Amino acid sequence: MLNQPPIFLGGQGGLVGPCVLAFGTVTAAGTICRTDELRPNRLILEGGKSGNVPFKRGLFQNNKRIIANNIRYIANLIALMQWYSQVRPLFISEDFPQTLSDGLKEKLTMGIEERIKRLKDFCLQQKNEIAETWAISEEIFRSHEHHGDIALRDAFLEKIQTGIGHSGKDYIAVIKSLAPEDAEIGTRWLQGITDSVLRTDTQG
Repeated sequence: MLNQPPIFLGGQGGLVGPCVLAFGTVTAAGTICRTDELRPNRLILEGGKSGNVPFKRGLFQNNKRIIANNIRYIANLIALMQWYSQVRPLFISEDFPQTLSDGLKEKLTMGIEERIKRLKDFCLQQKNEIAETWAISEEIFRSHEHHGDIALRDAFLEKIQTGIGHSGKDYIAVIKSLAPEDAEIGTRWLQGITDSVLRTDTQG
């Protein structure tokens, strides 16, 4: 009746059946399950640390690392959105129409929203100061002010326009032809966006 924890089989693993697994059974990545497990909520592992141990869903050993890495991932997606908003549209053509550009941004927006939702669910499960400060973090993620250093952005876009003048709207050719110092400008612009999100979240 969809009121029990699911059975989860980790990636690059498998099940040699028929086997009976209780609700809540989880197999770690790379694990081949060959026996029955009738006890609910167990974690089955094979490899360097083989074992079969109790598993509590939602319990993590290193919350701070998980949260920090998720925040960094979201920050990088926000930077990627600026690339799709500022750089990619310069290459609109028959091979890369506006509808495709819009679709890329739509899918990226969905990805950002999904990551924020998953991180929110995780933080609110913690029932501590992490949950209490989540509202601040969510507001930061949803802010539209993460444009990075405008001077760096405009300087980089000018280099892109120059490349288009030489190579046409061949996206790969233009990006690969950037001089190292010009590519560095773009890198600094994008990294600045990521750093801005991380810095603002830490201060919040």
